[in-house]
Amino acid sequence: MNFIGIILVLSTLSVFGQTHVGARFASMSYATVALQDVWSAQQNQAGLCGLEKPIFSIGSAPGFLGNTIQTQALVVAVPYRSHVFGLSFQRYGITEYNEQKVGLSYARSFNTLSVALHSNYHQFYIQNYGSAQGFSIEAGLQYWANQKLCLGIHIANPNQSTYGTSGLPIPRQIQIGASYRFSDQLLLASGVNQLSNNLRDMYTALEYSLLKWFLLRGGVSINPLKHYVGFGMYYGSFRFDVATSSHAVLGYTPQLTLSYEL
Repeated sequence: MNFIGIILVLSTLSVFGQTHVGARFASMSYATVALQDVWSAQQNQAGLCGLEKPIFSIGSAPGFLGNTIQTQALVVAVPYRSHVFGLSFQRYGITEYNEQKVGLSYARSFNTLSVALHSNYHQFYIQNYGSAQGFSIEAGLQYWANQKLCLGIHIANPNQSTYGTSGLPIPRQIQIGASYRFSDQLLLASGVNQLSNNLRDMYTALEYSLLKWFLLRGGVSINPLKHYVGFGMYYGSFRFDVATSSHAVLGYTPQLTLSYEL
């Protein structure tokens, strides 16, 4: 890979890079800041407080540059009374270029209020050019205004850390949103976010429980305009989620996730 190729890859990552959040959250247009799931470990970690049992999940998705570039991720959450401990791992890229991120989460519930702190270790590698490392922190909050309405806020990398002496920035992101459960079958989620490069986005999504073991999901985001759709299936302690997103230029991007609750 030559220097120009490296710059193109990094530019693409800067514009389109996305934390892997699992197929459930992806099918809901990443409107996740006020939702509760094991994949909250990759978004608003305060959402881990919605878990009652230990659970782990693995996910995979092709990158925007083609099927040869993959994102793999693993999340684990272990609740204990009003505390939840989480672990996350993500790898993106190919042999010549790849990024890895490992994170540790701690979340605490105070009745209607949940708070969380999260730390990340970042590393990227470019063949023939070496590697660089960095650290970042995240913080999140969720507040239940009533039994149906949840409000959430999350900030990632508030101190704008970089990959060591390379100067390559680790993205900073602020998310604010809400979720509203109309019934046991229908859930609405919406939110806004801002990335460190001033890219702002708004998104909204629905999750509908068609059957007790089968859920339909869909959403939309506006900057850029993207549509999302997916479904989830439960079988005993297993959950299988599928999602795909549609982009006018980049086409369709699928995601798969398998979860197991202990």
